[in-house]
Amino acid sequence: MASVDKQIQLAERIASELLQGLKNASRNSRQERDLIKASRGEWMKWLQIVGQSSLRYGVDYAQRIGNDITLRANIKTINGEIGNVVRRHERRLSAFSPEQQQEVLGYVAWYLRIAAG
Repeated sequence: MASVDKQIQLAERIASELLQGLKNASRNSRQERDLIKASRGEWMKWLQIVGQSSLRYGVDYAQRIGNDITLRANIKTINGEIGNVVRRHERRLSAFSPEQQQEVLGYVAWYLRIAAG
């Protein structure tokens, strides 16, 4: 059974990479602020999808949304980053049970809430 400390460390790493990716994708400080504020809402929607299906499906879904030309740029950017970051950590996440994966991803939501202010 994975310790809570390991779950939190992984969540912090995922959140940090997601926030850094959003900062890199922004053109100015206002867009950066908007992306970070919207990131938790998109993360929570994505987390529900993962909870109803699987981590693999959630990653694929986020990447499809990230490439959907019919959506607003911010939504595309956030979902694309979610897909990219979680895909990079998918192997680490898959070492946890589905319940523990949900806990880790829930901790990420807290880090995103803190970053949004």
